[in-house]
Amino acid sequence: MDPKTYLKTKVMTSSPAELRLMLLDGAIKFVQQAIQGVNESEFESVYEGVSRSQAILTELMSSLRPEHDPELCERLNGLYTYVFNLLVKANGDMSAQPLEEALKLLEYERETWLMLMERTIESNEQSGNIDSVPAAGEQEERPGKIDGIVGNRLSVQG
Repeated sequence: MDPKTYLKTKVMTSSPAELRLMLLDGAIKFVQQAIQGVNESEFESVYEGVSRSQAILTELMSSLRPEHDPELCERLNGLYTYVFNLLVKANGDMSAQPLEEALKLLEYERETWLMLMERTIESNEQSGNIDSVPAAGEQEERPGKIDGIVGNRLSVQG
């Protein structure tokens, strides 16, 4: 299976919580690419990494669902806005420092989200409510505890 087909299949069969984790992974990857570009004076690589990270952050912000947890969504939106602004600064200054700060924040957010996903799965297993974690290829009829705060929009193009 070619990489594009694999990614499309993975996206189509993932829960909203898993999609959010994939987006965080992508943002981290592209910030790392931008840092490498700054260090090697490859400005096109910096621009591409920053642009793709910004697109992912925009997607993360637009997929928040404040009707489920307004306070959490407000905090996440603030974090993503701050990281977005760090990327703008890094791109304008061609500086690695804001990129490194953005990377640390995104890695911390990813670790936190992964821990929340694991705790939710454990909690569901202990309570016998494993239906909220769909098997691969199944569509979830009702959101799991953490899926409720994120939407289900994601583009697999470019």
